Amino acid sequence: MGRCRCWVVSLNFKTKSMKQFNFNGDWKFEINLTEFIESNSKWNEHLNSYQPSKDSPIKIKIIDFRDFEPDPLKEQIETIQYIQENGKLILEALFNQFDIVNKTHGDSFGEHDWYHNINELGELFLIREIEVFTEHKDGQAYFQLNGEYKGDPEHGLIVAMHKNRLIGFDAIGEDTYKEVYEDLGAEGLTLKEYASKHRYPRKEEMHAPLPKYGKFKPWQLYDTADYFERVLREKKNKQLIQELESNNWNLNLRFPNLGKNILDIAAYMNNVEMIQYFIKRNADPSLALDQCIYKGSFSKESIIALISNGVSIDTIGNYNYTPLGFEINNFVRTYYSIALHDKIDFNNGLPPKNEEKQIAQIEAYKNKIKFFYELGADPTKCDTSGNSYIDLAKKLLDNEAIEKYKVVNQLDRCFIKKKKKRSWKFWKN
Repeated sequence: MGRCRCWVVSLNFKTKSMKQFNFNGDWKFEINLTEFIESNSKWNEHLNSYQPSKDSPIKIKIIDFRDFEPDPLKEQIETIQYIQENGKLILEALFNQFDIVNKTHGDSFGEHDWYHNINELGELFLIREIEVFTEHKDGQAYFQLNGEYKGDPEHGLIVAMHKNRLIGFDAIGEDTYKEVYEDLGAEGLTLKEYASKHRYPRKEEMHAPLPKYGKFKPWQLYDTADYFERVLREKKNKQLIQELESNNWNLNLRFPNLGKNILDIAAYMNNVEMIQYFIKRNADPSLALDQCIYKGSFSKESIIALISNGVSIDTIGNYNYTPLGFEINNFVRTYYSIALHDKIDFNNGLPPKNEEKQIAQIEAYKNKIKFFYELGADPTKCDTSGNSYIDLAKKLLDNEAIEKYKVVNQLDRCFIKKKKKRSWKFWKN
């Protein structure tokens, strides 16, 4: 079954009660679904750190094929319009069938009668995202609700539906395609075969935006990100520069699956030449330092290249610490853990000589702290709250432990800058 385009596809739908949905080339976006947002507002914040406001929009993700058609399937567009118009109907149907989900996943709470009316559905299931599948039936695509679930706080919940019918469910990280294809029956075999041929395999190659909207399909960005990672890792810099300039690549485009732009990837791959190239061409460096400190392998060369080109060594990273603060946190935790087992000689701050693994751990953190300090890191402001290195230690340990194990003394030793060697000159008489 090919992806037939023999019909005239209209991407604009008008209703009396809802605004028309206009596809603009974005396969991921947010939308204000009033009924879903109101339901989510009932979520109990103590179950999860995420607490939505009453106007938090719902994320929509349209699943794509590996082709160059700029628009989704007609059935996918119809389904988004259906969801916009029938939020109350969908939630009522989900409410009426939710006991099936509870009986399967609700054992952690030991009961299944958690709610009595639809207004309490949001206390059980917080819907973050709706995925619109390519699989379809009777003019409507299947879709999947993804979110937090009271019955399984660790893994969350996904629920597949077709219009107002519950098709299947599982934990986040799994999928519901088995149930979808079972619901499709014989037609599902044809759709499954087509989908498998047009979603995989991924190829490492650089793509350009599709002309109709001037935007990428998701699969194009996945392939391009894979390609950039490979050529930057292999340091095929001349080839990459030529391709970037000939295609007028937007250096600040962030790949949705990675959250990185091409400078971030260069930093992660420790490609110093390309780090310098991208920064000189005004690539956004705000997350680049993160890539060679927290997420990737520790790379002194990349760090120095970024700092030398104007990136602040005191940049706050994803863990809400500066690079120095992050390593201080690691050191204090590790040092204290080892000290608790009486494996620290407090005169030199190291475990006994036969504890080589622990010695290596502590020395590695100390060396990183010294490295950042020598690059100009400020030990008096180590996190988003402006805490000093002493404050960080006190947040992790009580005063008695800090004093007993001489934690601050060990850190103080790291903040002694090396004296520059005197350069002697001798003159001939």
